[in-house]
Amino acid sequence: MVGAGLPAAKVWEHLPGAGDLGARSALILADCDDAVRVGDDVSAALIHSVRHRFSRPRSEGAASSSWRGLAATLTVAERCGSPLASCLARLAASFDDNAENRRSVDAALAAPRSTARLMMWLPAASLLLGALLGFDSLRILTGTAIGIVCGLLGASLAVIAGFWSARLVRQSEPQQHSPGLVLDLVSLAVGGGGSMGAARMLVADTIERCGLREHDELARAQRSLDLAEIAGIPAAELVSADADLVRAENRLWGAKSAARLSVRLMLPLGCCTLPSFVLLGVVPLILSIVSLVV
Repeated sequence: MVGAGLPAAKVWEHLPGAGDLGARSALILADCDDAVRVGDDVSAALIHSVRHRFSRPRSEGAASSSWRGLAATLTVAERCGSPLASCLARLAASFDDNAENRRSVDAALAAPRSTARLMMWLPAASLLLGALLGFDSLRILTGTAIGIVCGLLGASLAVIAGFWSARLVRQSEPQQHSPGLVLDLVSLAVGGGGSMGAARMLVADTIERCGLREHDELARAQRSLDLAEIAGIPAAELVSADADLVRAENRLWGAKSAARLSVRLMLPLGCCTLPSFVLLGVVPLILSIVSLVV
């Protein structure tokens, strides 16, 4: 809309009813529209609304990071006097890239996640298997001393395997929801005509106000700015290319992480799940057979 020549103030008026928005996104857009109507700072209203709508720790994720990134982009563009349409187009392209990366990582992690869930049910399946075969494994586990010991050890190992597997899956998920965003902000600030030092300070202040996590991207941006100053090349283009490189590195990390997870899940399987299966399924089965023979 901005690129088509519609004033930014009018854009907020049309956005709440555009597309299939979630309830939270619609409320945020409505807050921004209200701020425009009364003449308040839209970026400040957007930051306040995002902090209110995403106040719970569990709600912090890709959606929260995207809204905070939009608020930061609006703030930097306003202070630098950069064309808003091109800034938002660059932001939208980065969001599309990051969303595609998250979808690719989720698809790659789908099989390991399913494996981890299946492993958690394996000890319970061993008890069901004993019952289907006609053996009273549950009585052995609750009515004999050795059965009680096996039950406690097997249950403990099953719980450990569940937590261990879940932790490995969480470690393999992307920890950075908007890679390259801070670098894009620095590129935007430098491209607005300000000095490199002032641009870096502006971005540092903006990401602090917006509650963004910079993941050492400011330090990386500073190295690119130093190189641009020494080589005498356009700093904005160099930092922008560095942002694209960060997103490419994040895609590669996601693919490697998914591949490693498939192997690392063998650790809780071999150390905890299989021993738990033996303790809860095989040992009671053998004891039940022995009791019948004796």
